Amino acid sequence: MATIPNGEQIVFISPEVNMSERKSSVNNSVQTVYTMQDIVDTVGTDANTTYDLSSVQDGANVDIKLTGSDATVDTIQLTAGTNITLTNTGSNVTIDSNVVFEAGTGTGAIQAVDGGSTATANYSFALGKSNTASGLYSSASGAYSTASGLYDTASGAYAIAQGSYSTASGYRVTASGAYSFTHGRYNTASGYGSVVFGSNASASVGGDTAIGNFATASGGGSTSIGSGTTASGSYSIAMGAFTTASGPYSFAAGFSSSASGIQSFAFNGTATNQSSIAFNCVSNRDNAVFVNQLSIMSIPTSAAGLPSGAVWSNAGVLNIVP
Repeated sequence: MATIPNGEQIVFISPEVNMSERKSSVNNSVQTVYTMQDIVDTVGTDANTTYDLSSVQDGANVDIKLTGSDATVDTIQLTAGTNITLTNTGSNVTIDSNVVFEAGTGTGAIQAVDGGSTATANYSFALGKSNTASGLYSSASGAYSTASGLYDTASGAYAIAQGSYSTASGYRVTASGAYSFTHGRYNTASGYGSVVFGSNASASVGGDTAIGNFATASGGGSTSIGSGTTASGSYSIAMGAFTTASGPYSFAAGFSSSASGIQSFAFNGTATNQSSIAFNCVSNRDNAVFVNQLSIMSIPTSAAGLPSGAVWSNAGVLNIVP
């Protein structure tokens, strides 16, 4: 095998040509004929490193491996970020995005990717199943809930908040009054600043509060607490079970009480007269207290120091100071 020295110049001529016969002795003395095999033998076989590319699953990540023919292995790892899933399939790496939210149609609006919820108003927020946030800065969550007023919040199932700054939370509840709030089932807060808790309760006039089951407040500034209670008089209060306070500033407490007189009070009774108080009985005139039985445990035995109209005991006989 001939080895071609460095710096030699090569001229390729067909092997059928006799180079020595066609050249002068001077040229022949300084030239050596090489074949292509000589060139191959001089250069030698390919000694460059070749590489194979492969991938392997590494937990949530995927390793890309570069394996050289010289047994070297270089690894580059694809790391799964937040809400990203990497899956190695052998010849491919699948990248899935688990994005929970996307931009809504309103400016700055955000809505859930799945569930069919929509945020259509500016800076609104909607997530869950088929919810709608159509009020500016409103939010709707749960299922089939709607927040359509300014800064409204509706959460739960079929909850509706449509009064500005209102909140409806629960099942089939509605807050339609501005600044109103309701939580529970089948409740309605339609008055300005009204508050409703419970089930089937309602507050329909400004400042009304209804708490309980089937509690109703409709007088304006009225409060109904309990079961089946109704406060329909202005600033009236009904507490207990099945009580009704229909007179302005009236108060009904206990069971099945009714206070219909102005500033009347009834406890397990009926107070129909103005400023009347009825305990377990029915009133029949204004500015009086009505009881079935009366026990005075401590009564003065002298009129000394008592004001006009005061009662005192004179040897067991009741007297009134003139």
